Amino acid sequence: LEFRRVLFRSDDRSVEYWGELGRLASASGDNGLYAYALFQQFWCSYEGTAIDRLERAVMLGAEAHGWSARSAAYLASVRGDFSQAIEHDMRALALARDTNDVQLEVLALEKLANNFQYVGRLEDAIAYQREAIARATTEDAIRWNADQAEFWAVVVAPWVLVQEIGSTQ
Repeated sequence: LEFRRVLFRSDDRSVEYWGELGRLASASGDNGLYAYALFQQFWCSYEGTAIDRLERAVMLGAEAHGWSARSAAYLASVRGDFSQAIEHDMRALALARDTNDVQLEVLALEKLANNFQYVGRLEDAIAYQREAIARATTEDAIRWNADQAEFWAVVVAPWVLVQEIGSTQ
């Protein structure tokens, strides 16, 4: 819980915390947790080795670990290979559901929506985005209520971008 809270707060110590979680996961042989820690380090890090962390997560086994598959999907989308990104995120989604990892499930659904849009499959994009919203709503609402989260929004009709900016705890 402490690691997740640090990430949500964008604390300067985030990379340090995620790095420690990664070291502990690696030492215990938990490659799934290690891939998760590497993925989170990527999002917190502004140094030149951020992409290396995703590549390490992929090497842990994208066929067996959901966060490894999500890392592979991200790298594929950065290369512009959206079809490959869809394949990896479909795997991440299946693994997330197998392990009841709601955070990964919602992220994979959201990214599937983005990548289906990029390949021109708009009906699929809308369906996955709706599923992501429906799945995230309950889990996130409970957390946001508990943390008394604050949000900012940008409205560009017909879309609204809403993002959490912090919490009071």
